[in-house]
Amino acid sequence: MTKNNLIKEATNFIKFELGKFIELFPQTRVRYEYDSNALVHCVEIVPNETYHLDNDYIIWENEITNKFIDTFNFQNICFVSDDAIVGLTSIDFQLIGTRFVNNFAVNFTQNNLTNQPIQISCSNNAPAMANISWSKSLKNTNITAFRTNSNSLNNIFSANSIIDEIIQNETLPFNNFSLAA
Repeated sequence: MTKNNLIKEATNFIKFELGKFIELFPQTRVRYEYDSNALVHCVEIVPNETYHLDNDYIIWENEITNKFIDTFNFQNICFVSDDAIVGLTSIDFQLIGTRFVNNFAVNFTQNNLTNQPIQISCSNNAPAMANISWSKSLKNTNITAFRTNSNSLNNIFSANSIIDEIIQNETLPFNNFSLAA
């Protein structure tokens, strides 16, 4: 069997297993690519909480890795999440679970944000912020997140005090704040 046929066979195996995976973990998104430079099959699992903390996922990944190595012992497979130092650059295949909620990113490049409210909105029912970047110029800035529900905006939280604490302590104080739905 040729090298390309072996890669294709391994790719088909991964796609089949990821199809079963997305049914078991409908809150996830999976992406796949074959990195021909590194000679490795790469699978990205999102969200990070599933990848890092879900014991059922960790067991699943271990079982699939062992099955892959037993079947394709001269090929490599790698599982990552979107917070990995290296990531996917040319996605060959993607599946999105029925309960997957995409995190959103907001990037502000304007220098004069003082006393300007920042509004973050999301059209799904469960907005999430994975990371917040800040600078000293954010002092006295409001950050407000909304969720849309039946064409109405529901204020989830307002974070003036969060910004003040970030600037003073240079930490993210979210463990001190509860968010109401």
